[in-house]
Amino acid sequence: MYKSGKSIWRCKRYKDNKCAGSVTLTTDLHEILQSKPHSTECKPNDNQNTIDVMINNSCEEAASGKEPAPRAFNRDEYRLRGGVLAMCGVTIVLLLLLVICAIILHRQKSRRFTVVDENHH
Repeated sequence: MYKSGKSIWRCKRYKDNKCAGSVTLTTDLHEILQSKPHSTECKPNDNQNTIDVMINNSCEEAASGKEPAPRAFNRDEYRLRGGVLAMCGVTIVLLLLLVICAIILHRQKSRRFTVVDENHH
């Protein structure tokens, strides 16, 4: 945060990639004053950004004294684990649906060839 009360968030790759991606916010973090897009070579990592925001929030809560630090970090860790488990579950369901579709498609192709063979004989 600057003396003026503005906050600036820069891309993590600001130094290595020389990425210009940034956002300048008001003191209360509710209004965007200025934003610059990421450079074309920079690929933002949304998952890492989410994790970083959660860690930052936990640090702020722990520093404020509202909640003991271990509790704040454990809560966010459980949220992250829950999200990972949910995504694994979704991935498994989608894979099962893909396998079922492949089986149905294979059976339909087999029937077509059987019907065509019977009509030719």
